[in-house]
Amino acid sequence: MKHRKKIFKQCTEFNLKLSKEKSQICQTRVTFLDHTLLSDGIAVDKSKLEPILSMSKPEDRQSLHRYLGMINYLSKFLPNLSTLIAPLRELIKNNTVWLWDPSYDKILDRVKEQIMKSPVLAFFDPRVESEIVVDASPFGLGAVLQ
Repeated sequence: MKHRKKIFKQCTEFNLKLSKEKSQICQTRVTFLDHTLLSDGIAVDKSKLEPILSMSKPEDRQSLHRYLGMINYLSKFLPNLSTLIAPLRELIKNNTVWLWDPSYDKILDRVKEQIMKSPVLAFFDPRVESEIVVDASPFGLGAVLQ
């Protein structure tokens, strides 16, 4: 109840209007922007995973580019994704000859495995001591709040 009052007060303060029909109050899980908000964190909306998991092997640069865009949206849930898909990103470059190698199938399988076991990302708790850990490589960069 305390949190609800705080939210309503801030909405009034910033002149935000709420719709009864669109509001979901006292829910334990809410889906928003393809993410599922839970009481303990944020998870991938499982209903959005089926198209990615059932997608057939890319047949050309354009379909690979589309696939990489779809999984990139989930990158915060997939550790070391940039490193894993680096060979696939090379394949979509304009100066590269399109030649599908069997090793790319293994990469797609590993990505699917990671997607299937994607974690729930915990909400930030300002009371817990934390630090930012960053890393970079020729394939990508990343940061995590621990």
